[in-house]
Amino acid sequence: MLFLNPKYLPTVRSHNPLFTASELSLLNQMKMPWDNQLLQSIRGTERKVFQEQILELLIKDLLKRMD
Repeated sequence: MLFLNPKYLPTVRSHNPLFTASELSLLNQMKMPWDNQLLQSIRGTERKVFQEQILELLIKDLLKRMD
């Protein structure tokens, strides 16, 4: 549950743009079988997080798992 991880939640900041109603509608239609709580978590923040904001954290996690 990447998005609920305390390391990643701080990347959701008040200056991040809010989702539009149409984007939230699309999120409601999406399915992510590898993490059934991810979309719920994303919707719960009500704000967008861009990959560039968490790329360093993602790479560190990947490298840690490869050890």
